[in-house]
Amino acid sequence: NEIRNRAMGREFYGSKKGCASTCNGFELKNDLDFDTTGDGVVDENDEFWNDGLGWEPIGSGNSSAHLSIFNGNSRTIKNLTINRPNTNNVGLFGYIRQSTLVGNVSLESVNVTGKKYVGGFAGVVNNSTLQTIYIDGQVQGLEEVAGVIGSLEENSSLTKSSHIGAVTGQDNIGGLVGYVYKSTISKVFHIGPVAGDDYVSGLVAEISDGNIEHAYSAGNVTGNDYVGGIAGTALFDYDAVSSQIKNVYSIATVTGNAEHVGALVGNVERTTITQAYWQTDAYSEESGMQGIGDTQNDTSIALTKLELQ
Repeated sequence: NEIRNRAMGREFYGSKKGCASTCNGFELKNDLDFDTTGDGVVDENDEFWNDGLGWEPIGSGNSSAHLSIFNGNSRTIKNLTINRPNTNNVGLFGYIRQSTLVGNVSLESVNVTGKKYVGGFAGVVNNSTLQTIYIDGQVQGLEEVAGVIGSLEENSSLTKSSHIGAVTGQDNIGGLVGYVYKSTISKVFHIGPVAGDDYVSGLVAEISDGNIEHAYSAGNVTGNDYVGGIAGTALFDYDAVSSQIKNVYSIATVTGNAEHVGALVGNVERTTITQAYWQTDAYSEESGMQGIGDTQNDTSIALTKLELQ
């Protein structure tokens, strides 16, 4: 809890003990459990219940963002519980900015609810490097909601990470990340149901000027428009060359009601897609499903379940 009061990581409860010269972050030395009583239920008897609101995310916004290293040392955090449906920037961390290394941690049995920018690990990540984050459990909110990060922005990266569980919301709902802008995700996956309205995906709901590499998704993906197994929509900004999606596959079953629906990507604008595979026998011939929605130039590769193995 003291981390929120020391965004730069220069000291811990006023002490610099253990720092070689200048402290620049925090590390976990033990596993943590938000079921502090150990009775199998997170409720009013637990330390971080906060009248039912649960854990208060570290960094509520840009001005109070976490700014330093967080090394989980391969430790496990259990039963993270947050119930803040009227709050933006929700997760273990609400807002992370300019952090050179965050991760190396597992979160088990998360139950996270927020409004906008909601993730099992972080609501917003800006200009930071995240890696080796494994999460299981459920995440829900309204917009920019995902299993790991709600919004990954401005020269950030997420690698070697995953989410297993359900993600639900309204718009920009992703199994792993809700919105990716000028950032990269690689060596990642999501398994589980994802449900929303527009911009819904098994992996990334919306990507603009970014890259997705070495990734896969599995589970039921349900939405209305801009729905896909890997990305709901992949776009570009006018000052960029293009977004890139490569070395990905989806065995998710994608369902949508409008024009921009694809087994891999619902909508594509100036995005390079290569070595992208999807499971064709997950759909009936009558569905008319293709790998990339609303396009005559579908560069994806359709394979049967047996061929994908």
